[in-house]
Amino acid sequence: MPTHSPSNTPLPQVDFDKEIVVGVFRGQGVNCTGVAPLHILDCQDTLEVFVAGQYYQSIGGSHPATAYGLFIVPKSAMRLLVKDNIQGYFGAPPLWKQIAEFDTIPESHLSLPASNSSSAATLKSRRRK
Repeated sequence: MPTHSPSNTPLPQVDFDKEIVVGVFRGQGVNCTGVAPLHILDCQDTLEVFVAGQYYQSIGGSHPATAYGLFIVPKSAMRLLVKDNIQGYFGAPPLWKQIAEFDTIPESHLSLPASNSSSAATLKSRRRK
């Protein structure tokens, strides 16, 4: 999964015929620099995307943050699950919580014409052939 940080580097290119972009938005919180992808598992009929907040400790108060992550994943005819590590302790084993599920779609809907590739349509057609 390509990652991008706010800097002078160019944004990654997305081939929407083969890939989709999945967004995870945390809303207002504290001491978090973003949401990072950990790995993707191909589990026969399900594609599972595992993510985790990039939290840090601070001394003398917390720092407000609105963390998010945008991830490029392969388009597939499988259902898609997004799981977040909700473990609150640094160094502890992950504790996964499913935060999103997208059902499978018919193969005939995987290749959308360019004029129909809105973000909502693209997210719903996130399946690999």
